[in-house]
Amino acid sequence: MDKSEAIDALAVALAKAQAKMRPAVKDSKNPHFGNKYADLASVWDACRDPLTANDLAVVQLPSTDGNIVSVTTTLMHKSGQWISSRASAQMAKTDPQSIGSAITYLRRYGLSAMVGIAPDDDDAEAASPRGQQVQRQVADTPPPSPPQVDWLALIAKGETVADLDALAAKMSAQIPKGPQREQLRKVFSARYDEVKKAAPKDKACSECGRSGTHAPSCPEGDGL
Repeated sequence: MDKSEAIDALAVALAKAQAKMRPAVKDSKNPHFGNKYADLASVWDACRDPLTANDLAVVQLPSTDGNIVSVTTTLMHKSGQWISSRASAQMAKTDPQSIGSAITYLRRYGLSAMVGIAPDDDDAEAASPRGQQVQRQVADTPPPSPPQVDWLALIAKGETVADLDALAAKMSAQIPKGPQREQLRKVFSARYDEVKKAAPKDKACSECGRSGTHAPSCPEGDGL
């Protein structure tokens, strides 16, 4: 940004002008995206009268450097104070239509930024020919699917009752009710019974006949 040595009078005038500015009306339709936006004329309509009433003027000058198009926007006050800023865009094509579209685009955003009017949707498709295709590709890309859990393999890997109890809690939380859950429940139940039967059992006490490893000389594990 460039400016005059002092901008106090300009700042006061711009503040008064902004108090009277209205939003830019979305009166144009983007032929590529189908959305409405406020074009350059609409932005000017929103700010011209308030600027003029407060002795402010805007000059926008385009320039090119190879495939770079620039627009310098200068806001001037009757006191001689000024603020200037340049916006640039790299062209995908340099035919007259693309250059004109880019200049209009830069003028609209340069003016909006300079006087404080928020721009709406981007209509610079001609200055960026791949924009529509990229946007549609992003919009059409489905979100990544969550990783698939091989519940049958996890059930088969359960070696202890504790393992299967933990797996049961996880399955209950993650598998919605339905045919899949019912089918897995049957497989799980069969595996659970199999593991439970194979689990080692405590030997019976030689004195009292009860399980729990009592003896020697029992009685029920209280003495030697």
